[in-house]
Amino acid sequence: MTAPETVSPPYSPAQLGRLRGWAEHLPGQARTDALMLMALACGCGLTSGEVAAVRTEHLCRLDCGAVVVAAPGTEQLIVCRAAWEDVLAHAAHQPGDRFVFRPRRTARHAKNLFSSWTARHAPTGGLPALSVRRLRSSWIVELLSARIDLGVVAAAAGMSTSALALYQHFVPVLDESTAVALLRGRPDEQAQ
Repeated sequence: MTAPETVSPPYSPAQLGRLRGWAEHLPGQARTDALMLMALACGCGLTSGEVAAVRTEHLCRLDCGAVVVAAPGTEQLIVCRAAWEDVLAHAAHQPGDRFVFRPRRTARHAKNLFSSWTARHAPTGGLPALSVRRLRSSWIVELLSARIDLGVVAAAAGMSTSALALYQHFVPVLDESTAVALLRGRPDEQAQ
């Protein structure tokens, strides 16, 4: 587990919503590629190397509906966020074993795999370009904002809990009533 050298700022929820809308209106394979990139990096928190390596055989939809990704070279539990499950589930049901992002390529690490794609598919309407690092940061900040246990987030991200501190300044401060409820706990917990 390692800490990132620099932390890319996450996209705002509004930017993510608009980027997803833009991606859904792209034609043909560009639409699929954009949605897969977003689902793997923002829905699963994968790094660029992991996104590049994931093939359809690495995707599994569980009976509960969750989509799990067995990214090559990782041992962490990678569960897709619910908002992106259907995108990856669609890929899992495609015939053959192909790369999930840019499936027509033959090499796992094609030169400029992401930069060449994003250069050809720049979002419109003043939206920022898609970036794997920013999408992953958005995933981390979303989990931290949901107050998911730091150990769970760190393990899923393949990082140490101390490395998550680099993202903390992006996490919104809790309002007082929520903080009081979290600190108080449930009354029945006191008796145990």
